[in-house]
Amino acid sequence: MAENRAFSGARCKLFVTGDAGRQELGWGSGVSGNVQVQTARVDTLGNIFSQSIENVGVTVSVTVDAVTIVDTTLVDYGIDFTQGDTVNLINSPAMEIEVYDYVGDQPIERISGARMSQRSWNVQARSLMAQNVAFEAIKSKSGA
Repeated sequence: MAENRAFSGARCKLFVTGDAGRQELGWGSGVSGNVQVQTARVDTLGNIFSQSIENVGVTVSVTVDAVTIVDTTLVDYGIDFTQGDTVNLINSPAMEIEVYDYVGDQPIERISGARMSQRSWNVQARSLMAQNVAFEAIKSKSGA
């Protein structure tokens, strides 16, 4: 019988693939994403109307409000851009992000080729450290 757990908002798991294969780095909550398709109009001389509108690119971005890395740090994988030198940062592995609904084991979104673009943190009295992380990614696929 499935365990019924209350969970407010979407959650995600973070993965990296390296020499040891695919490893789960941690998880996050408060996930939001954006997929934007860039288009270009095809215009011709002598016609005031565009002939068509063509897709020319796709950008994917993801924000995770609270990230927890389990038993390690992003620095251990060369992912944190605040550490290391230029070569290590350029060669750092991209991550995969699987987004889950409030319950269930099937991801509702899979983001591949994710690289951290921004990280902020906050520590307040009588609370744990919270991290907010933004990613730029290559692809986003809906469903499992």
